Amino acid sequence: MSTVVVKSVEINKGLSDNLFDPNKVEIKSPVDMQEMMKRMMQEQGADSPGD
Repeated sequence: MSTVVVKSVEINKGLSDNLFDPNKVEIKSPVDMQEMMKRMMQEQGADSPGD
């Protein structure tokens, strides 16, 4: 077990607010949800050996 003492915290220092605005996010390629779901299911199957 370990203990950590935090003496100061700086939040979002130097980061632009535009990075956190979902309306300003640019998607470079269209998202294929069916393909994404297939990949997730394949990865999930690979992660859980021998059900």
